[in-house]
Amino acid sequence: MNTRFSCDYTGSLVYIVCLFFLGLGMFLQPLGAQEQEEGPLPMFIEPGSLSAPEGETETGEPLEEEAESSGEQPEFQADPILPPLLDSGRRVRGIVDLSSGINYTTYRFHVPPEAMRVVISLQNAQGDLDLFVRHGADIVDYAMVDAKAISDDYNETLVLSRFGDEGLYDGEYYLDVAYQRERPPRHNGRYMDQIGFSLMVEYKSVPVAERISSGDEISGILKPDEGMMKLYAVRTASWDSSLRIDISDTTGDIDLFIAYDNPGLTPENAEYRSESLLGRESIVIDRDSSPSFRTGTYHVLVVDQVADKFPVAFTMKSSKEASPPEDLLVLSPIPDPDDPVQHAVGATVEVIGKQGRGSGSLVSSDGYLLTNWHVVRDAENKPSGDVYIAATLNQHIPPQEMFRGEVVRYDEELDLALVKINSGRYGQPIPANYRFPFFRLGDANRLRLGQPLSILGYPSNGGAGSRVPVTLTRGILSGFEKTPIGTYIKTDAEISFGNSGGAVFDAFGELLGIPVSIYSDGEGKLAFILPVTMVPPSWLKIIDGSH
Repeated sequence: MNTRFSCDYTGSLVYIVCLFFLGLGMFLQPLGAQEQEEGPLPMFIEPGSLSAPEGETETGEPLEEEAESSGEQPEFQADPILPPLLDSGRRVRGIVDLSSGINYTTYRFHVPPEAMRVVISLQNAQGDLDLFVRHGADIVDYAMVDAKAISDDYNETLVLSRFGDEGLYDGEYYLDVAYQRERPPRHNGRYMDQIGFSLMVEYKSVPVAERISSGDEISGILKPDEGMMKLYAVRTASWDSSLRIDISDTTGDIDLFIAYDNPGLTPENAEYRSESLLGRESIVIDRDSSPSFRTGTYHVLVVDQVADKFPVAFTMKSSKEASPPEDLLVLSPIPDPDDPVQHAVGATVEVIGKQGRGSGSLVSSDGYLLTNWHVVRDAENKPSGDVYIAATLNQHIPPQEMFRGEVVRYDEELDLALVKINSGRYGQPIPANYRFPFFRLGDANRLRLGQPLSILGYPSNGGAGSRVPVTLTRGILSGFEKTPIGTYIKTDAEISFGNSGGAVFDAFGELLGIPVSIYSDGEGKLAFILPVTMVPPSWLKIIDGSH
């Protein structure tokens, strides 16, 4: 007797069971048919893929398990797509495609060892594009880059230099051209989804400007478009035992780098260097130097690392002797007219310590001067071993570095120091009959609110160059500030960094105080002056005894 499952449409349970088996049969039938088909299954690979999906061969068959000794197969990783590489001096066109949701375009460039500067110029920009540069790795955060140009100018220029704050190093750099505004730029009333531009990277080397022999003297000019650098080749003879290089007659803060027989001179490979806050730099190479003197060609790089707005002239003297040239040892007299202001100019000097540059006020004819302690202290908060003093011989140019001095007294709490000039710039003795113009001390106890004040010094904002001429500002006595160590004077006269230690004087040319600090709340500022009444009495005895 045959047993069948009949489909009784009147019974719900039977109905559901029938539908279940009917569906199962329909599902299994194609699978069975598929197993009987010959040939591999079709396989789809995404564009750019070089391998089949994991677990299958290119024919679609399952992969056989390999022996345990073979280990796991490494996963395939495609080579990363690198940004375009820019060639020096070749201008390229590009776009920032905002429609893609990415607001930047990335490039690369390679800096060779002989490059002293790299100039990146963006031109024909159709929007306010900015430049960002990073050495050695792709840019992931614009707050973590080596250099940037982000002005409102559409056509940005970014300069990297071996001597700049941002530095320049051999190897690969990544460069982003980015649009950072919230809205796209508009053209003919319509928003643009693509911003076009042209871009060029140029590597700048420093050729030898002149070849000279030891004993020669030349004049040169450091120019902004040449990176404020000049390279010279100095030839020494077989009978020479030393080489001395001196820089003089300059208005800039110039530094010297020297290497033997190396025209590709950089700060990193220089064998001899003279870097300071001075303009008049010197290097002596003799048998006791390290490395010691050698006969042949020395390459000398002259650089202004601080400013690049205006050309800076200089004189370079090469000498076969270790001692300074005679003409550099001459100490010119400091002008001392009868006019109170002009006399004050002569009595206000620039003071250069190891850690900074400020101003000073001469208070005796034999070279005592007052300045701030922070101007003449070193990195260990001790007096600088050498303090250099520059005097104004011509009010139109920065002062000339003429003297050396030493700190004889200092008071950290008062931020005050007493310095004595004891030699010329090169250690030469000061003539016995040499006299310094100086301030007489006024009576600060008689000062009144509203009294006019004059301030002289060498503020850092007093010029666009790396060194500045003497600067005079005027104001009034704005008030007093009583503190546990004494009462300070307040003034609305303009005082900036570099004025520290300078002169505050009255209409009679008498010294009333020393600028010590500036207080600003973001909307205005006042200067604080230490009155001469706060100078320690023991210091006054030293000053009075020297007259």
